[in-house]
Amino acid sequence: MAATFATPRFYTDRTSIVAGTRPAVASAPPHRSQSETRGTNKIAGSSLRLSDDVRRIDADATADKDYPCLVNAGAVAPSSLPLCNQAKAAGSNIAIFGDSHAGALGRAGAAKASERGLGAVILAKQNCRPLVGVSLYRSKEPDLTGKCSAFLDAATKRLTDDPSLQRVIVGGLWAIPLMEAGPTRYIGTINATKKLSGRPLQEAGLTALTRQLSQAGKKTILVQDVPFLSVDPVRATLIEAIPARKFIAELVGGNLEKPGFDSEAHQDADLKAMFDKLARTPNTSTIEAGAFFCSRDGCRFEENGQLLFYDRTHITGHGAKRVFDHAQREIWK
Repeated sequence: MAATFATPRFYTDRTSIVAGTRPAVASAPPHRSQSETRGTNKIAGSSLRLSDDVRRIDADATADKDYPCLVNAGAVAPSSLPLCNQAKAAGSNIAIFGDSHAGALGRAGAAKASERGLGAVILAKQNCRPLVGVSLYRSKEPDLTGKCSAFLDAATKRLTDDPSLQRVIVGGLWAIPLMEAGPTRYIGTINATKKLSGRPLQEAGLTALTRQLSQAGKKTILVQDVPFLSVDPVRATLIEAIPARKFIAELVGGNLEKPGFDSEAHQDADLKAMFDKLARTPNTSTIEAGAFFCSRDGCRFEENGQLLFYDRTHITGHGAKRVFDHAQREIWK
């Protein structure tokens, strides 16, 4: 019988995993010093002493969930915040363009660019894949199609009009949605794409984007999907970090042979073939992001106490740094 564990409320409301709010030190009773209460938080109305490991997991899981450069689904243009527009007037800069998967690369990418004396611009919007002539349709959010199209038009214009943006890192959740019909799917927005659907439509949108950027003299780096995990990485990591949870998991037969490792994570081989084809476009290359987390035996979501994923499809800042560290040649050459 599989074990189930109650997970603190964090997955859907973007709050702290330790208390349902941002981490806070509990108020000390009059007879105890503040230092004596350090490490105590309220979970489900009870005082529990939390280890540094749990606090670190909490920080990793929530650090980038409210990244201001990732504009929400209602936005029709990229963020104008200075944090998201750090292009330097002289010299070359990088741009990170796409949906929340591009947003997950934002902080690490900007930091890596700064180390090389470059500026960075982040053009990222929730639920909006970076494509040309293609948008997203959601039955529960019918105005998303137009808003996503407006955002993509504004972002691609910024990319092609600004000569200082010489490298464009493109990221997205490419594996979803590929269904021809369904509550969420790609939809063609120009004559050349309106009769297409599913993967042919996705490929047409990416092909048009890479050609447009190439013609504008940009170097485009397409980041392929990270793996889709079969487990909640935060819950699984907490099992290891909280002794009582780990004991229960072992007692009922939980598989803890490889902590931080998912042997059933999924990667789409067909998508890799499409990206290899797109890489033939002049000034275009691809990064197989999954290779930096996965081997034949599965995929790693935590390593050396650092959480690499904060949910089943999004990497943390540590995960993003891993991508940039392993793909230095493809990005900076």
